[in-house]
Amino acid sequence: YNGSTHLLSFQNGSTIRFGHWNGEVSEQEYNGQEYDWIFIDEATQFSERAFNFLGGCLRGVNNFPKRMYLTCNPGGIGHNWVKRLFIDRNYKTDSDNPEENENPEDYSFIFATVEDNEALLKSSPNYLKALAAMPEDLRRAYRYGDWNAIGGNFFKEFSMKTHGFDDFKIPKHWL
Repeated sequence: YNGSTHLLSFQNGSTIRFGHWNGEVSEQEYNGQEYDWIFIDEATQFSERAFNFLGGCLRGVNNFPKRMYLTCNPGGIGHNWVKRLFIDRNYKTDSDNPEENENPEDYSFIFATVEDNEALLKSSPNYLKALAAMPEDLRRAYRYGDWNAIGGNFFKEFSMKTHGFDDFKIPKHWL
C-alpha cells in the first residue's frame, strides 16, 4: 500500500485506489478515470449527480464486469435518490431517449440491520443503547433501517396517527 497515492497494488498488477468525494470539485479529480468496480461507503452522503458521474467512470476495454457497490443508511443529501432506486424501485423508464432510462435489473438492495453485524455487537455491546438514545426519527432509520423515518424530514413531528385522517367526501359548501 502506498499512503501517498492511496493505492494498494497486487502482484498480478491489479490495484485498488482509495479516494474521497468532496462535492462537485471532485469531478475534476475523477474525470477520465476508468474503473471496473467502484465501492461507495455511505452513499446517502453523495448527491445523485455524484453517483451518476462516478457511474460514468465504470468502463474499460477488458471483459471484467463493471459494478458499483454501495453501503448506506437512511438520511443524508442522497436519501431520496437512494430510496427511489433501491427501496421504492421507482425507475425512469419512459424517456424518448432510451440511453436516459434506468434498467431495473441494474439495481439490487440487500437489507440488513445491526443484528446482522454480530462482530460489531460483540465488540461494542453498548451500541444498541446508543441507538436507543437517538431521536425517534434517527433511531428508526439507523436501528431498524426505516427509510420512511427521515424521508422529506420537513415536518419532523408529523405522525399519521396524530395528523392524518380517513378519506371523506368534501362537502359542497367547501368548494
